[in-house]
Amino acid sequence: MAESWTFPEAANDARFAVDVDEASGFGARFDVAVPEATLPGGATAARVAEIGADGRTGPWVSIGPGTP
Repeated sequence: MAESWTFPEAANDARFAVDVDEASGFGARFDVAVPEATLPGGATAARVAEIGADGRTGPWVSIGPGTP
């Protein structure tokens, strides 16, 4: 079921957004084409979200540095 009536839900294109907090708040975002990423050494927290084929970013999920 669609969560938005404005836009149809789109399939994932195997792209993911990674947003990193380096002790000053989230804002160091980068995109990856595989479900893994190398975080900067100063990362205190990270979150990841799928990017749909239409470019929309899905819900963020928090992950801890070093999470496999």
